[in-house]
Amino acid sequence: MLHYNPADLRLRRDTEAARQRRHGSDTLLIGLGYLTEYNHPERHRLSSQLNCAHCNAPKLPGEAPTVCCNSGQVVLPLFDRLPVELQRLFNNPQFLKDIRQYNKAFAFTSMGASTRANDPIRQDETVAGGGIYNYRIQGALCHRIGSLTHLPMHAPSFTQLYFYDSIDVEQYNAVLNTRMSFYAGLDRSIMATL
Repeated sequence: MLHYNPADLRLRRDTEAARQRRHGSDTLLIGLGYLTEYNHPERHRLSSQLNCAHCNAPKLPGEAPTVCCNSGQVVLPLFDRLPVELQRLFNNPQFLKDIRQYNKAFAFTSMGASTRANDPIRQDETVAGGGIYNYRIQGALCHRIGSLTHLPMHAPSFTQLYFYDSIDVEQYNAVLNTRMSFYAGLDRSIMATL
């Protein structure tokens, strides 16, 4: 059985670690296509922000003066203030927590995609109501719009929910109930406000 001096082991470990630091990391980085001579972040810092003299839009150094407002030739009107009801919603933590769900409840279309490329028969999949924020697409991407009117014995969905007589309270409540059934857990009063 071999016995090593702990000091010798420590020296060997330190020497090997130093060798790997000197040679191994650069060799690996070069092998991965990383060029150490380009590692100068101070060269890539943006200078202080510039603003357009006409519209006060933030601009990067070197951008043409026509990028934002065409040197003052394009003047857009200011946005109207949000209605008070919507201002209140943006101060409501429950609304902000579920804002993606409220946005989906008012979607005009559903999202679909072919998740396998080169299939002889296209097999589309839709993003489920619970929803993940991204998924792999290897074929075609599509929006399913569907018919503008719903089929008999089927509940309206997506764009069909926007076609109703606003005077008819019963129809309005039916549309609101349909939206509420698609997305459980949303506040009915917030849905009515939106």
